Amino acid sequence: QDAPPLAEEDSPKCLAEMGNAPLNIKLTRATTDQSSNYIKSAYFGTVYIGTPPLEMTVVFDTGSGHLILPSMYCKSETCKAHVRYRRSASDTGRDVNFNGKTVPAGVPRDSITVKFGTGEVTGVLVEDIVCLGGLIDEPLTAATRPKDEDTAGTAEEEQVQEEGVEGEVATVVQQTNDGQQDASSEALPAAEQALAVTQEGPEADGDGAEEEPFYWPENTSWAERVAGSTWASPEGLEPGCVMLRFLAATSLSEDPFINFNFDGVLGMGLQGLSQTPEFNFMGIISDMIPNHGCQRSNTFGVFLADNIVEDSEIALGGWNQGHVSEELSWAPVHDQEVGHWIVNIRGLRVGKEKLDFCDDGTCKAAVDTGTALLAVPPKVFRELFEELRHSPPPSGHCQGVGPQLHIELEHFTVTLGPKEYSQVRKTNRTYAPTYRLPDDEDLNTTVHQRKTRTDLRCFPLLMTLEMPAPLGPKLFILGEPVLRKYYSVYDGERKRVGFGRALHRRFPNREDLLTMAPQLDGIVEERGGNLGKGRRRIPTMFDVFRWRHQLTPRRRL
Repeated sequence: QDAPPLAEEDSPKCLAEMGNAPLNIKLTRATTDQSSNYIKSAYFGTVYIGTPPLEMTVVFDTGSGHLILPSMYCKSETCKAHVRYRRSASDTGRDVNFNGKTVPAGVPRDSITVKFGTGEVTGVLVEDIVCLGGLIDEPLTAATRPKDEDTAGTAEEEQVQEEGVEGEVATVVQQTNDGQQDASSEALPAAEQALAVTQEGPEADGDGAEEEPFYWPENTSWAERVAGSTWASPEGLEPGCVMLRFLAATSLSEDPFINFNFDGVLGMGLQGLSQTPEFNFMGIISDMIPNHGCQRSNTFGVFLADNIVEDSEIALGGWNQGHVSEELSWAPVHDQEVGHWIVNIRGLRVGKEKLDFCDDGTCKAAVDTGTALLAVPPKVFRELFEELRHSPPPSGHCQGVGPQLHIELEHFTVTLGPKEYSQVRKTNRTYAPTYRLPDDEDLNTTVHQRKTRTDLRCFPLLMTLEMPAPLGPKLFILGEPVLRKYYSVYDGERKRVGFGRALHRRFPNREDLLTMAPQLDGIVEERGGNLGKGRRRIPTMFDVFRWRHQLTPRRRL
């Protein structure tokens, strides 16, 4: 089913308002080194759960549909490595079943199991207040004001009160309130059990690249920031707070959760991924954001920082136009009832060479903030790998000329260059400059050759993803490499995904510095720096350090 045609909501006035989201949340990037020589990253923010509020960190994941938090019901070392939610410690929390009815103490209760890549989560259902932290210019609320240190003294007493309930949960975790065994497999949508495997799993050139992202003026009141109106909470909650049902985990598999730098997962998927509407975060929070006729409340945008002078951000109730360097292009969501942000792929190209893998029209791509790499079906992996692998220039980086991967969507083409998809690695050969013709399609009319390295290769960072029908078998995952280069917008009202080249603040990384070696030597000399006794023809790590030291700006505290 295609997205509805453009209507009054897409007028210039509405688009301008939607590009000025009332809620903007800063995200933190956490990285871990992988055995396969790449860095896996996740972007998480802060939430406050219950009354009094418990501070926890969650990754915002477009590939799932529930808020999942480790709880005191879980006694494993994996759970103990994270902050755990205690329902009995919250005055506003209550144990519920799928239908929302309160579960009395000692009564069997519903549970659910969600798969995430190589692991899975099993949990019981809870309803409580969830407040967003990290809001730009956020006010002092009950959730964000400093905590009373005296509250820590009751932890031992609460643990004793909880024991009786936890003992009961351990025996009925796989039962519903009707006494049926293994309710998780029936209650959980099949689509979520399937695509949850994606859990295992950049800058704009040209004019305007130095623009600062838009933030609300300091004199803008909180009421004005939530679309000129008060927070439309039926429970009378403060701005940024909602009453939400979520999974309190009773079991977390060690792989991959033991290595998570954050506590839980906040699903940003469509309704089809959530057990009921009361579990869908975007559906709940959209009721709190006034639309003013533009139908913007069930929309959010994601910006992933490209360097240390930027902050990653998720915008709720629209998007942040200050992070986009061009007009957004939209692609309708495929099979909306499934709940994933999946769009159709019309074709694949490497340079000007068309690959026939998607000629049958069955290729699709899930846009997933929870996937660190570009994931491709196994049957096209080798062909893409061979087409994209190439030799670096003498400076030994993967930032310049190289094969371009084009993923053609409905009305937009996602283009990834070596900077986005590849990483330099050593080979078993010794260094010797060789000459080859440029393999970038933009240079195919040139007749000159360029030098390349033989001891290094630019390897594409791809992961394979084998999915059965109906999601597979030709399912791609557009993960972090795509979402860093392109600002992405998720429109739950019209069921569509928008893409626009992200507007990044320029700050050179190591590879950028290597490409700028001659110019940087001149900058160092102009600023009184010491080049040493003649720099080697090939820059070293010490050269990179010296250049970065000279260029690093002073950050505001």
